[in-house]
Amino acid sequence: MLRTLCLVCVLVMAPAMTWAQSIQQTQTAQTTVAADEAAVSQAATKRAQTAPRYQDQLAAIDRLKKQKASWRRDRELRTDLADSADTANQLATLNQQLATATRALIAARKELVAAIDREKPAATGARTAQLDQLRAKVTATFGPVPKKIVLPDTEVDPLADPEELDQQAQVIAETERQLANEVAGLDAQAAELAHVADLRKHNDRAKDLMLSEDDQPHRNVQSSSGGRSNALAEASPPATDSGGAGGGGSTTGGSFSSGTSSTAFETEATFVLGEVIDRSTIDGLTRAQRSGDPAKRAEAARLARDAVAQRLDQLKKKRAQIEARSKQLRSR
Repeated sequence: MLRTLCLVCVLVMAPAMTWAQSIQQTQTAQTTVAADEAAVSQAATKRAQTAPRYQDQLAAIDRLKKQKASWRRDRELRTDLADSADTANQLATLNQQLATATRALIAARKELVAAIDREKPAATGARTAQLDQLRAKVTATFGPVPKKIVLPDTEVDPLADPEELDQQAQVIAETERQLANEVAGLDAQAAELAHVADLRKHNDRAKDLMLSEDDQPHRNVQSSSGGRSNALAEASPPATDSGGAGGGGSTTGGSFSSGTSSTAFETEATFVLGEVIDRSTIDGLTRAQRSGDPAKRAEAARLARDAVAQRLDQLKKKRAQIEARSKQLRSR
């Protein structure tokens, strides 16, 4: 009797314990999201505060380059170049911090949505409404959780009737639409990152020209800020130039907002395309993203784009075969 009573107590308490664990998981996920949001906000604020100073420094350098060469001008130019290199390095660090924080925030929000979905079936009353409100808030912040693109069945069933073939063709057409969106996104990202890589080359060339014109003993002063070319490339705007070019081909203007969106797209693409392209191409996207090198990221995006486009072409051909088969059956 006692054993039966204990068993009943365990069976009654088990669901309650499971729900309590689900609540704890949701609360932990909420705390993580809040912390990651604070980290992203802090990094973005610091970058927004630093970017205008860097733009002012580049504008001052452009003005000096347009002046007649003199000892005073060259001395001021060397000092300004060293200062701008330090600021560019700060921006590069902030960009990397923001990208890392953004990736963490994306993952944390996905985990929070998953925790909500796990808890909701056992929730009741006010808790259910609270979970619905929380889920709506999270998904509204970063959009719907990305879903893997699942490749449909493309084999032509010789026993299928026209209606079944038409339905199969519609499923393939929807997958084609999804893949076409990915191709467009990868195209845009590759172009954006290639532009950033070009800016890096221009900045390196401008620095080399300045050094070749400088015959003073301290001609390499700016080299103390190691990695200036990398920093300039990371800090330079990928979209537009606002007329700040002058002298040695320096480029200024624009904003510093694109790095986050690009990073988010790469993070999602490695998940969304997991069953569409081969593992080596996915790994290439991941490695390039972690490297922070815009040229490598652009090349990885182009390779992924080509792989997706190839898969898209295969689906189009298969759908054409299925539609032709359906048409043939109807004409009999």
